[in-house]
Amino acid sequence: MAIAISVLTLLALIYQLYLQRRHNEKSLQPLGQIGFTDSKDEISVLIKNVGIGPMIIDKVEFQAQSQLSTDIEKHLSLNPKSYMHFVVDKEFKVTLLPQANMAVFSTNVSRMTDDQVSLIRSELASLRIKVSYLSIYERRFDVERGLGWFGRHERTISKA
Repeated sequence: MAIAISVLTLLALIYQLYLQRRHNEKSLQPLGQIGFTDSKDEISVLIKNVGIGPMIIDKVEFQAQSQLSTDIEKHLSLNPKSYMHFVVDKEFKVTLLPQANMAVFSTNVSRMTDDQVSLIRSELASLRIKVSYLSIYERRFDVERGLGWFGRHERTISKA
């Protein structure tokens, strides 16, 4: 009888450990979001971790029409020295802590002309971004968003 109780206790313990691990996996998940800043001083594209677990970003891709690239520079005609950007791919991974964010494109527009700012917005509006990331338990997630929001300032000419 004592052996049976010991075996049942061991099985209950193993099951409890399994449930604890599943709970930890679910509660420590990162939650990726793509956000934008478009103010009088700055235009930026941000990757945010709004979850409560670390976010291990292993790839950021930009798409314009059918062209896909990990470097935003290949899709923009802007001078690369006029904006901050970097490449995240299999050779360079980034870990975002919970409630942190990272700019994948950022430029200061406070000293630019309206035409220069419009050019930046229109070029960004034609792009799409996809972020692939992992949790600490190596579960894979993707978040994707079009950057068409930057085109909201473009004037539409109506035929009257």
